[in-house]
Amino acid sequence: MAASFQLGLVFLGLGFLLVTGHPEIHPLDFLRHERAVVKLEPNVVLLLNTSRLNTSGQWVYIFWRGVDHPANSDWVGLFLLPDTSARIDPQNHAPTKFQYAYYSSTHMRAGTGHLNFRMVNMRGVYRVGFFRGGFDNPVLAAVSDAITFKNPNEPLQGHLALTHNISEMILMWVTRDSKTPQAQWGTKSGRYLWTKNASSSTYKASELCDSPGKDYGWIDPGMIHTVTLDNLMPGVKYYYKFGDVFGWSEEASFRAAPRPGPNITTRVLAFGDMGHGEYDDSRQVLKLEQPSLNTTRRLITELNHTDLVIHIGDLSYADGYGAAWDEFFDQVKPIMASMPYMVCPGNHESDSKNSDAFYQGHDSGGECNIPYINRFAMPRPGPKQPWYGFDYGCIHFVMMSTEHDFREGSQQHTFLVNHLKSVNRATTPWLVFSGHRPLYIDSTNNTVPSGELPVAKLLQSNIEPLLKEYRADLAFWGHHHSYQRTCAVYGGRCTKGATVHVVIGMAGRTLMNNVKPIPPSWLVKLDYEHWGYTRFTANATTLLFEYIHNDDGRVWDTVVLHKQP
Repeated sequence: MAASFQLGLVFLGLGFLLVTGHPEIHPLDFLRHERAVVKLEPNVVLLLNTSRLNTSGQWVYIFWRGVDHPANSDWVGLFLLPDTSARIDPQNHAPTKFQYAYYSSTHMRAGTGHLNFRMVNMRGVYRVGFFRGGFDNPVLAAVSDAITFKNPNEPLQGHLALTHNISEMILMWVTRDSKTPQAQWGTKSGRYLWTKNASSSTYKASELCDSPGKDYGWIDPGMIHTVTLDNLMPGVKYYYKFGDVFGWSEEASFRAAPRPGPNITTRVLAFGDMGHGEYDDSRQVLKLEQPSLNTTRRLITELNHTDLVIHIGDLSYADGYGAAWDEFFDQVKPIMASMPYMVCPGNHESDSKNSDAFYQGHDSGGECNIPYINRFAMPRPGPKQPWYGFDYGCIHFVMMSTEHDFREGSQQHTFLVNHLKSVNRATTPWLVFSGHRPLYIDSTNNTVPSGELPVAKLLQSNIEPLLKEYRADLAFWGHHHSYQRTCAVYGGRCTKGATVHVVIGMAGRTLMNNVKPIPPSWLVKLDYEHWGYTRFTANATTLLFEYIHNDDGRVWDTVVLHKQP
């Protein structure tokens, strides 16, 4: 284990970043947009290889020339606008992505260059801006022609989730407008026996709690469509598509949930804190989540041998910059469209001033769970109660929210007690519990109240007794960007038959090395040098758990849990 305790370094283009705490600042927060001015330079010309795109995910090649006295602080930003008549307003609207001009090898010596941007259809019009003055004193010097999509109502972001009924599957997607959104599905490719209308909703900037989410970082999320595919037969494969008079999606498929039972082999992928990367290597996230691209690629190779996915908080790391949600869904669409993608909130979805979050920080950039609740229809008791449980095969899953009050007597704690009492262990012999902030964690962050150690103590006082009483086998946590596995532990001591806790916050965000020089006695494995994900397979008597590195696909840790038949 000694190698796992070495310093973790992450390359950020110009140097290395050593992360010893929890990095909460979004790169766009460094942009002093209140200082931005428009001062167009006639000699600077921006050209595009195309201004009309057919589908989301196409690339645009951007060329510029005529830049006098080029500087390494010059940058190129991509801005989303409501229509072709709108102009870039750098004081009031954030770019959806950006890149420094010196990334083009000819910029510094000749004042000319080119960059490539991969374009996600966000239901509006794009323009590219060329800026002088860096992020401290941004000056808009040139603006490109408008970039439009052939169909701003292209149906995108299709994703699936379970309900409490195994004969159902929730399907959600997004378009700009809504007329008669529908889903069609059947048991054979191209032959859809059932059609059902979807409901449509959206959310507004005024519903968010703080900046930048409610103002500078805001983009219209479009119309979010939700439909429950019903009358599904357990374990049967279904083919489906979704859309409207404006256009239809490509066909996708999923397998309906099996009838719960101890003899149903169940295969799960689990991770937390993934975020999204940029295929064009733009610095919209300053490479903080570029490793999530490798994780996503690895996950996609597992899909033919997986039943569902668990993502335990810190999903997109939008942090108030709404474009990140579109980028996140674009990245994980092959996964979300083919199996249930079950989530719980993390601090980067929830925590905000003026909200109902337990921790009144600024980690969500003012989003305060509004995008999360509207974009993910989990089988929760209500929109302001983001905790729930469900059966799948031989496992019962419980998802809590560490971002809401979980103390004894709280609404959430009462739910967890009643829900855990109701679990039929004869039907689902395995109980897997999940939340974002960890109940056991090797960390030096003792900041009150939201540091990892104070939160862990609060969870140990209020949640750990429930895990013991109701015999939880495995508990997943995220938040700390590392992999950590405990022994079967209760009350800080390795105890036969107790819960095994695993921190799985290493899916994409910058890794963290703020661990103690001498590890706790209950810590069995620790890795903060690699990104990756976990998978586990369970049947009536055995649960095989594995942690996989995302760079080479190597299984780095394995544990097998057993039950008496």
